[in-house]
Amino acid sequence: MNCAYHPQTAAVAYCRTCGKALCQSCARNVRGVVYCEDCLASRVEGQPAAAAAVRPLPVSGGPNPAIAGVLSGFLPFGTGVMYSGEFVRALVRRELRELRREMQIIFQDPYASLNPRMRVRDIVGEPLLIHGLKSKEQRRERVAELLKRVGLDPDYMNRYPHEFSGGQRQRIAIARV
Repeated sequence: MNCAYHPQTAAVAYCRTCGKALCQSCARNVRGVVYCEDCLASRVEGQPAAAAAVRPLPVSGGPNPAIAGVLSGFLPFGTGVMYSGEFVRALVRRELRELRREMQIIFQDPYASLNPRMRVRDIVGEPLLIHGLKSKEQRRERVAELLKRVGLDPDYMNRYPHEFSGGQRQRIAIARV
């Protein structure tokens, strides 16, 4: 059997929703489930708040990890995804980097996303350093401000993730802009 999108290529999988035969380049694997781009796009359209990151996306059973990857520009998506009126795929590297400053992926298990060997000041301050936004002193002030914003005491910045409850770890993950 050949791919529904590329008839000259042999199919390696079938879409779970519509049953189309798909080649390696057309199959979109989302948490172990294969979808074609059409079915994945139709499932994404049912998530209107996903692009705005207004609420956390549920992970179980849906293509939500793929949505996060597509929106951040890490996963290719053939039909095009718009964020703030621009196609993510059309952005050049510099523009994509600026776009990533505005979005954040927050994982369900905060402890798994926090490096246990790093202090909270380093965890929250790392994105600031990566994007070249602050000097060391300015970064420390910004980390204190972000911790206050999520309801944590700025004095906690010298602690390690294992010293916090699950809810506090989630707040640290959210503060990591």
